[in-house]
Amino acid sequence: MTRLVRLLPPSNAGAADQPKAAVPDLASKLHMRLQEYINRVLASLSDASRALHVDGFAAGCNCLVVMHEAMKAAPDCMKPLIGPLLRAMHRLAKEHNQSPTAGLLSAKPDQPARLQPTDATYGSGSWFMWHALNVAVPSALTLSADHRKHFLSTLVMLITGQSVRAGTTDPSILHLILTMLRKWLLDPGSAHLSAKELLVIIQRIAQLDRMHAIPLGLKPVWDKDFLELLYDTITQQAAEQFGNEVFNRVERTFCCGLQSSDPAVRNKGQDWDFVAHTFWLKHGVSMLFDSLHLADGITLAYNSEPAPGSTPEGAALARIAPLELPAAVGELLQNSVAFMQDQSSVGSEALVSCLIELVQQGAAVAHHLWVLLFPIVWSSLLKEQQTALAKPIIQLLAKEHHTRQAVSLRPTVGQTLLEGISQSQPQPKIPAEMIKYMGRHVHAWHIAISMLEGHVVLFPNDMRCFDALCHLYRALAEEDMAFGLWHRRAAADDTRIALALGQHGFLVQAQLQFLELMGRGVSGGIHGITKNEMVLWHQQYLACCVELNQWDTVVEYAKVTDNCPLQIDAMVQLHDWQTLKSMVLPKAQIEDSASATIVRAQMHLQELQVVDVDRICKQAMHQSVQHWWNMPEGNPWSYAPVLHAFQRVVELQESWRIMVEFNTHGGAGQQYQDHKEICETWKLRTPNDWEPIHWWSQLLSWRNQVMLNYIC
Repeated sequence: MTRLVRLLPPSNAGAADQPKAAVPDLASKLHMRLQEYINRVLASLSDASRALHVDGFAAGCNCLVVMHEAMKAAPDCMKPLIGPLLRAMHRLAKEHNQSPTAGLLSAKPDQPARLQPTDATYGSGSWFMWHALNVAVPSALTLSADHRKHFLSTLVMLITGQSVRAGTTDPSILHLILTMLRKWLLDPGSAHLSAKELLVIIQRIAQLDRMHAIPLGLKPVWDKDFLELLYDTITQQAAEQFGNEVFNRVERTFCCGLQSSDPAVRNKGQDWDFVAHTFWLKHGVSMLFDSLHLADGITLAYNSEPAPGSTPEGAALARIAPLELPAAVGELLQNSVAFMQDQSSVGSEALVSCLIELVQQGAAVAHHLWVLLFPIVWSSLLKEQQTALAKPIIQLLAKEHHTRQAVSLRPTVGQTLLEGISQSQPQPKIPAEMIKYMGRHVHAWHIAISMLEGHVVLFPNDMRCFDALCHLYRALAEEDMAFGLWHRRAAADDTRIALALGQHGFLVQAQLQFLELMGRGVSGGIHGITKNEMVLWHQQYLACCVELNQWDTVVEYAKVTDNCPLQIDAMVQLHDWQTLKSMVLPKAQIEDSASATIVRAQMHLQELQVVDVDRICKQAMHQSVQHWWNMPEGNPWSYAPVLHAFQRVVELQESWRIMVEFNTHGGAGQQYQDHKEICETWKLRTPNDWEPIHWWSQLLSWRNQVMLNYIC
């Protein structure tokens, strides 16, 4: 075919210059007939009225072989056929996306995955598409706007859509697109696409890994080629700002380099701010390992008890008389000794390289290794270095992404950092407020409490540590621990007496004692008390009022002190919905918690606005689940408030069902039989005897209101 095309007359030659020989004339006629035949075959492939079959591309493959050989001799001789070829490619890609299970562009199941189609796949759709892409470039991008549109549309369909998500596209086609993209990006003479078009294609290719479109057998080669292309694009075109755009839109978004198993590639792609949603500390562990003396041998720790060797050494070996052993036994023993000697000379690199690979596989391994390594590294620093690092450590702990991680990640980076610091000696000086915040918001409850308990013992006069520790105790519903802390801290003996009365359930006596202390504190009758101790009196007095259902007193106190959360709780218990809606809620600044959402749902039910109640209840349920997720493991009592919130949400949903039925059918009292099941459930579903009284009050007062308004 190549020889035949070379005999064709040049397309730009004049009529007078045309050769008169018969051979070129015959070749020209044959060329015209070939173009007609190829055009007819490609037109049949692009004809939507004809169905495409997996193995029905033999004629199209023959045409591509002819076109490819002809273009070797005269690159422009097949340009009239590029349009029909692009239309056939576009239809094939479109139908493959619409019906991925048909396998029009799938690799043959009996053939292993390859980066190039083999002769065994000749006649298939994947073979046709792979060679059609080679034939169509670069003419498809330069001939006309219509050709360009068809080609880019086909390209996008090949790397996106249902077929890629289903993993039915032949990986050789995807790798060919990656190869063409490299040429377009790094070869100045092949830049036929705009920067925006190139960026879109790179983004689509970066998503292929998330779609699991590349077979495991080809993934190492794919990752190597794609990450090399990404790195070369970012570094070689940084001066034109396109490299920076690729880094921001692709690497920072998909973290392709940082997810690589190759340490050299990971080092090239490090950008810490955009890996905040992952356990990025595993890269820190890898860097700590990389700083070791890897050429040194492996030795036991100083506190290890070495076992005696299995083979004698030195003088002991000389005193052993040789034994006559069978040849097979002697050879076996010699091989065993050689193996043991060889293994005893293994360097640190063999162990460390395995640990680095394990670190990349799971966050739990990285967590434990960091907690083990950080104190060792910290103790090896000079005192001046430790002092200089204290401020950067605080800045690292204050990063906002630690809080975002706690929503879905366990363990969190903040938790690991804080535990490593807690094991260090001497500990970096971390403010008590920061320890409290991290303990509550990055799932480091036990670590923060342990650190603060140590600080309380070492610095008994540091009131900030007392306050932070007491806050964490109460957040975990560990009231006895908080009271025990105040028994050590309180300046007045009467404070300890009042706390003990409250702990043992003598609420009336405790309330009177706190009221007396509040009066004496205002008049100056008690010396040496602190402001925090006076605040404790007020808090415990109100807690007694809540447990004794003295909500009028709570409302008056909340109004005087402008305590909106307390005022909301009291007015809900008193069912003063009008005042709550008109005066309290408009100016209230409260945390968006499950309790606040439950109050909103109750307000809607009271105003007969049933449309949004189900949505608000689902929001409260979601917030309760998030609260449950944030609680520490191994502390059952800390889950009790969350379980109580779950029960309130469930009963709100049941109240909503009652109201919907009431509004639909009407008539209080006549719908009792329809709601008998709910009422019987409420009768049996009561709080436990040991739970706080105000939990009983919240449930029973709401049930009573529902019964009065809608059932009775």
